[in-house]
Amino acid sequence: MYSTVKIKGSPRANKKHIKEIKQKYISILKALAKGKRVGLSNDEQRVLDMWGRRKSLE
Repeated sequence: MYSTVKIKGSPRANKKHIKEIKQKYISILKALAKGKRVGLSNDEQRVLDMWGRRKSLE
């Protein structure tokens, strides 16, 4: 889990909000998987830190 999502509003609005958040984290994980380590956003750095320090992408 990378964040807590607060939902309030209509089911349609909630579904859209959750979809946007999922896409955000998919993008973050793809960037990190490709080796991005410089110029990270706060969210990218936070997610990377959750995985711990690794010397390489092996």
